[in-house]
Amino acid sequence: MIAMQEWYIYNADLGKGEGHEQSYERPCILIRALNEIDMSIVIPLTSTLDAIRFPFTTSIGRTDVDMLRNDSVALIFQIRAISNKRLNPKPIGKLPEEKIRKIKEIIKQTLNL
Repeated sequence: MIAMQEWYIYNADLGKGEGHEQSYERPCILIRALNEIDMSIVIPLTSTLDAIRFPFTTSIGRTDVDMLRNDSVALIFQIRAISNKRLNPKPIGKLPEEKIRKIKEIIKQTLNL
């Protein structure tokens, strides 16, 4: 079993979604690795920058740290648990600290914590 690293970006196969759910292969932020049960909690990203209009999102600009191909939007309201088998074991890049803090704030708002 490969240990996944939290707050790194991985390509993940999210399968076929319903409605507005993100689906198929796309970059995701791994926010919690549940290695003992071979699962991870992820936030899907989209390169559709207009998605920033939705609440509980934040922009992720392409940098030399996160190594994304495009500027993206983190769809925090679509947080989900997936099998580690759906994650490409090689990370794309790491999320910058200021984005980690911002996403943690939005997760608290999203879940009303």
